[in-house]
Amino acid sequence: MASIDVGKHLASNDRHRSEVRQYWLMFGLVYPFCLGFALVARLLPRNRRDTLPGFGGRHSVFREARMAASSCIPFAFR
Repeated sequence: MASIDVGKHLASNDRHRSEVRQYWLMFGLVYPFCLGFALVARLLPRNRRDTLPGFGGRHSVFREARMAASSCIPFAFR
């Protein structure tokens, strides 16, 4: 019985590691697009920029892009 539980635990641990790897791969692919969008959003007038959720110009461009990428990726794992 103990060997079955250990095997189940190892499989679960491998699956978790695989999901973490997939998350960072997706983050690496999505982040440049979000960064480009954040840069373009900075060129908009402030009243138009405030209508874009997460791109209000209150944080650095890199932080806004990181928050945008982090907010859309978890939907891929549902």
